[in-house]
Amino acid sequence: MNRLLTHLLANTALRAPEGAVGSPPIPAELTPPPTTDIPEVPQGGFNASQAAAVLANRRSKEVAAEAPKNTEQKAVERPKEAAPAQESAPKGEDTEQPEAAPGETEGEDDGAGEPPIDPPRTWPKAEKEVFKTLPRETQQRLVEIDKARDSEIQKGLRENAERERALEVQRQAMEQARTQYEERLPAIQQKLQSEIQQKFGDIKSRADLANLARTNPARYVEFQALIADAQAATAEAQQVEARKRQEAEAWFETFTADEDRKFLEAAPEFADPKKADALRREAAELLIDKGFTEQEINDLWSGRKPALVRDHRFQLIIRDAMRYRAAQKAIPNAKAAPTQPSVKPGIPPSKGERQTSNIQTLQQKLARTGKPQDAVELLRAKRA
Repeated sequence: MNRLLTHLLANTALRAPEGAVGSPPIPAELTPPPTTDIPEVPQGGFNASQAAAVLANRRSKEVAAEAPKNTEQKAVERPKEAAPAQESAPKGEDTEQPEAAPGETEGEDDGAGEPPIDPPRTWPKAEKEVFKTLPRETQQRLVEIDKARDSEIQKGLRENAERERALEVQRQAMEQARTQYEERLPAIQQKLQSEIQQKFGDIKSRADLANLARTNPARYVEFQALIADAQAATAEAQQVEARKRQEAEAWFETFTADEDRKFLEAAPEFADPKKADALRREAAELLIDKGFTEQEINDLWSGRKPALVRDHRFQLIIRDAMRYRAAQKAIPNAKAAPTQPSVKPGIPPSKGERQTSNIQTLQQKLARTGKPQDAVELLRAKRA
């Protein structure tokens, strides 16, 4: 197109008018190169309309000439964007390809169709929720690790239990052997004392022992050996008694602490320091009324003397407790107590009437309070 414009401009500007003489020649450097597609210039030159038509025609030809180049370039670049062509399946074979399930990708196996893996039972709830989000291979590995850990723990527990059983068997055997020896210890002492009396009954004093050492050294050595054995047996017996006393004291301390705690739970009124002293004095008076002495009460309380339920005094206490319990059960069903008998003016009530009135008063008091001391007073009034 540039060449066309150059040619047109040259022909228009340099062409001499018709009939002109002596026109200057066109320089060689201004002469356009020869071309084969330049349209024929009409006689008399181009006007504006003709020049525009020539330019439009030339432009359409150039666009048409450039179109095959763009098409060829796009045809060359198309294989880069297009998907690779699939080879056609041979004849006789199924050309259909299996459809992939939604969410699956080629080469991946997420365990579809397999049952889900449960998290370890001992894990907290939050860790179980995290476990569900892990890949299947990770879940399987974690479950295997947890099973191996549980297996080791169970193995350790079994081994520890076996060791404890073996130690318990050994402890029981040692305890049994010690008990048997302690039971035979008094017999050993008695045997040694008898042997000393039989063989060395003539030794009565230190002078006899000194004379024995001078006259019969061999018999003196035998005597010393028997005396040493007897002393060792006596020392062992004393150690056994001391150990038994310590064990008994430790057991009694534990026993009293546990029993006192249970008693305070059942009788919380004794937990109040202000009421506890009065209640203890009342309990001591009750025991003394049944025939116990203060020394016996102290010995029973400290454990120095055993409390035998077969004692008639304890049996009487149990009987009174039974009566009190029966009275407590009868309170809800008891009817209103009758009014006191009217007494004529000027005539004092009899002893029986006063006793009946006192018993009725105590019954009403026991029904209101339910205290043990009120029940005791009622029983005393009935026995009076």
